[in-house]
Amino acid sequence: MTPWGQAKFSKVRSSWTNAALGIKASPESEWNDPLYQCDPAGYPRTMQQIFGEIMRFVQTPSEVLEFFEWDHTWRDIWTDGRKLHDDPEPRYYGYSAGRWDGDTFVVDSNGFNDRTWLDPWGDVHSNQMRLKETVRRADRDHLEWTITVDDPMTYTRPWGPSDKRIFTLVPKSPRSEYQELREDFCVWSDSAGFFKNADTVGVGDAPARGSK
Repeated sequence: MTPWGQAKFSKVRSSWTNAALGIKASPESEWNDPLYQCDPAGYPRTMQQIFGEIMRFVQTPSEVLEFFEWDHTWRDIWTDGRKLHDDPEPRYYGYSAGRWDGDTFVVDSNGFNDRTWLDPWGDVHSNQMRLKETVRRADRDHLEWTITVDDPMTYTRPWGPSDKRIFTLVPKSPRSEYQELREDFCVWSDSAGFFKNADTVGVGDAPARGSK
């Protein structure tokens, strides 16, 4: 990790423990995970949050869209030959362009803001982050996905490619007779009510609303 990355990571206060990585959860009163403020998960953290959730791929002549049940949002992956922006306006899900390399779908992305974490443990990134993903259909019902993170402002070398993650085709939604993605929003009024009534410690630097 670069000095810039270390300085940014030193401010992280995660609620998660990962013994393998030597990461211990911070005291609850210090948690500052952006998700606890109902900020968007962004990408690629969305892919860390969808265990037990559903996502949908939709292919059009000009793009592939990924619809996520988590946050009930989507991501555009352009396949019409356009290039990534040289100096894009940073945003949560970045800009993505996809192409086929044999039977593998390759996605390059840039243009991310630096307000999100890469994962629940608080690994950080800058707005210089670039991603390379591969998606391959292993068989009729399974997709293999890998990702490489390249962020020279934060890390001294790229991460990845990651181990293959397997996605399984779900022919019928287990939660909806209409075969739709459910609305899985983070609603601040609900979260604030929880921290006020059920967890008065609160998160971040400020106490929960209504707590003493």
